[in-house]
Amino acid sequence: MGERSGELLLTYAELAEQLGIGVDGARIKAKRRGWPIIPGNDGRSRVQVSADELPEHPPERTEQNDEQAERLESIAELQGELRRALARAERNAIEAAEARAENRLLREMLDRERTLADELRADIRTLVADARRPWWRRALGK
Repeated sequence: MGERSGELLLTYAELAEQLGIGVDGARIKAKRRGWPIIPGNDGRSRVQVSADELPEHPPERTEQNDEQAERLESIAELQGELRRALARAERNAIEAAEARAENRLLREMLDRERTLADELRADIRTLVADARRPWWRRALGK
């Protein structure tokens, strides 16, 4: 056959048939390869793919190949879920570290405020005790 070129618009089912994989596998492959996905008026999306990126002859599909393709699709989906879960765990770890740092800062501020309050109480006690002494003792410094 001659040289292939040009862009094709294929439904996921058509793409799956061309690649010899399941429809879900075709969807995942289109997303992974970054092929443009164009929504159709009939409610079916179409994938824009270069004819050069497709095999010249679709591979034969056997039940074993279908099962293997489904397993690979499941693995790819699980890997994606795992990556997302790891990213969430990383964000949670960062947020926890920030919360611990903020907690430490707030505790330090609270300790400073308690120390200041204790000093103020001591000053007030001194002033009250001084105010209760008779005026003549205060004047004489006794």
